[in-house]
Amino acid sequence: MKVGDRLVRFCEAWESSAILRPNYHEVVVESLLVETMIENAYERSCIEKANKLPANSIAQICWIKPIEKRRSDQRYAHAIFSMNSREAANKLILHQAIVGSKALRARKNKSDPHRCAKCNVFGYIAEQCKVEHDSCARCAGRHRTSSCTAPDDQLQCANCKTPGHGAASRDCPHFIRKLKKRVQWEPERAYELFVTRDPETWVRDDAPLKEDFNQGWRQEVANSYNTWTIVKRGNGQG
Repeated sequence: MKVGDRLVRFCEAWESSAILRPNYHEVVVESLLVETMIENAYERSCIEKANKLPANSIAQICWIKPIEKRRSDQRYAHAIFSMNSREAANKLILHQAIVGSKALRARKNKSDPHRCAKCNVFGYIAEQCKVEHDSCARCAGRHRTSSCTAPDDQLQCANCKTPGHGAASRDCPHFIRKLKKRVQWEPERAYELFVTRDPETWVRDDAPLKEDFNQGWRQEVANSYNTWTIVKRGNGQG
């Protein structure tokens, strides 16, 4: 019996109280032609063949930005490829994604901490915001970001109150602190690839893999990566 079949039967045993959510491994593929028929199963199979992936490696593909929000002259858009295995996802990241005879940059989908589009506070989205006034993500003024007229040399962060950058800047000290906290409870986010038993996938974004990396620590990570047991031993950097 396949894993998927077992999950379906498990949910059926719980009747309507259980919801089946597949464990996909998401990869962002950049700059696809907007004419690409990503919802078509045949198109997905062609992408799998072009990238020498096993059949049914791609569970689904969806555009990041809703089609109705595109510019009228937009030709390219980013999409999320939901992969059924870590190995298939890593192959796209390492070797680029071949779509329509073009090699496109692919990267692991890493969600950032939620930031309210209304007040720019981290931790919730605009629909949940209880702040009465808007806060501009560019100059920190009490107006919508879309109506901001401040020049680029007058940016100010609504969060850390520092001039020189807006609230959406990835260099903002406040954002960096929030990102580090997210990594603490989502450890796989710190890695460029999806972690497997292959040591090459254990390279963190913020630290190169060292030659003297403790082998015992490696093996323990390899044996526990599916459950994400956090291990700190020897000279391991992970």
